[in-house]
Amino acid sequence: MEILNNTLPFPIFEQERIRPQFAVFPNPFVDNLSVEWEVDEDLNLLFEVFSLDGRRVFYQRQAAEHSQLNLQLDHLNPQIYILRVSDPSRDFLEIHRIVKH
Repeated sequence: MEILNNTLPFPIFEQERIRPQFAVFPNPFVDNLSVEWEVDEDLNLLFEVFSLDGRRVFYQRQAAEHSQLNLQLDHLNPQIYILRVSDPSRDFLEIHRIVKH
């Protein structure tokens, strides 16, 4: 057996970060969009909605200790948007395409 590389494909001392998975529903939505997640660590989540031309049209901060958030987006026009969920103090980001009817 030939050893091609003497390094591991991952650092053995770096702590593995667990990223929460977000459920976004209903999608498409009419006025309200729900987001649910499960996480065991303290996160300071930032929810942002962007139009496809890059304008931020909504934002809200939420502590991750709550596992659900209802976004009231009745002020938006019917079209496709981008929902970005992040924790600005950590290396964490998740993006969803959402559709308003």
